[in-house]
Amino acid sequence: MITWGVPLLCQQWCAFIGETAMRRIEATADVFLTALKALPRKERDAVLVRIAHDKSLARDLLDLAVIAQRRREPSRPFAQYLADRKKRAKRKPKRSR
Repeated sequence: MITWGVPLLCQQWCAFIGETAMRRIEATADVFLTALKALPRKERDAVLVRIAHDKSLARDLLDLAVIAQRRREPSRPFAQYLADRKKRAKRKPKRSR
């Protein structure tokens, strides 16, 4: 059975890419974060503003914020999620054009 939920997302991702690759990714992330923190305030703010204005990166940041916020929510089977989604879609009234 496939279980889907925010708490399992990181576990599934780590299993998918492998522990060695994950360590390498984490090491790279730590280097970039350390470099960002070492920048003077104005330069750090300039980098963050550019990230915020990049639509793709801004969307990624919002996704990560939602994941962090919902991390403690219980997971549920994927089939249940699909069934609930289907029920919600049936209840929505169709808009006329």
